[in-house]
Amino acid sequence: MKRPKKMTWVIIAGVVAIGFLVAISLNIGKTNPTLANQTVYADQESSGPAFIMAGRVEAIDSADISTKTTGKIAELNVDVGSVVNKGDVLARIDMKEVPAQVNQAQSSIDIAKVTLNNAQINYDRTMELYQAGAVAKETVESAKKQLDTAAATVNQAQSGLELINANSSNGVIVAPISGTVTAKTVNVGELAAAGSTLLSIVNSDKTYISAYLPARLSEKVQQGQKVTVKISEIPDKFFDGEVSLVDTIVDAQNKNILVRVNMLENDPAVKVGMFAEIALKK
Repeated sequence: MKRPKKMTWVIIAGVVAIGFLVAISLNIGKTNPTLANQTVYADQESSGPAFIMAGRVEAIDSADISTKTTGKIAELNVDVGSVVNKGDVLARIDMKEVPAQVNQAQSSIDIAKVTLNNAQINYDRTMELYQAGAVAKETVESAKKQLDTAAATVNQAQSGLELINANSSNGVIVAPISGTVTAKTVNVGELAAAGSTLLSIVNSDKTYISAYLPARLSEKVQQGQKVTVKISEIPDKFFDGEVSLVDTIVDAQNKNILVRVNMLENDPAVKVGMFAEIALKK
């Protein structure tokens, strides 16, 4: 009697398992009928009509703002989160020392010109003596070298003055693009070094998605292909997109290629840095 009872439980368990699998299949189809039967993941080989890639929202227009001259921040008109327009004055560098620098550079030029004039007189006199046979050729060559050095010193001093004048016009820092300030590394009164990044601006009006695709699946993606984009932070909405780039360079470590997808609609809810899933349609 034990064996038939055991067999009965095996049969019941099998029926329950089959019913469970059928229920799962029905629920998957009802959960998202537009993607469930047309989507497979990028790490799976499939002959299906579409698959999903993971990506990150990036800004088409972004800029790191730096200063071309070293100086203290005298004025800072923005903070993280500030919305700016192209051409807005973001900051000003303290230029109080510029007049003194100009005077010093001009004095260096004047001194260099006096030295050059004396070197020219000495060279001309030495050349006359050489032609009269009174000095050796080496003496003329030495005088010529002094003349060339003096001329180079004048040019260097003039270049220094030009650089100071150019830097004085770089004291005003303006926004090269419209967008939102996403980073700030300095405050008023702090020293800003030439070439260092002071602010970062991102324009979220035009965005794209950078995604990585296994190279073995690259033939499934074409430039201009229409896609459906799902943003993880906006789960109830789908966005239209288009493949704008399929890179030909394969990453040596993970064997992936870069795929860029342009967003075809602007939505203020979509933010740079958000995670996205991409369903490519065929």
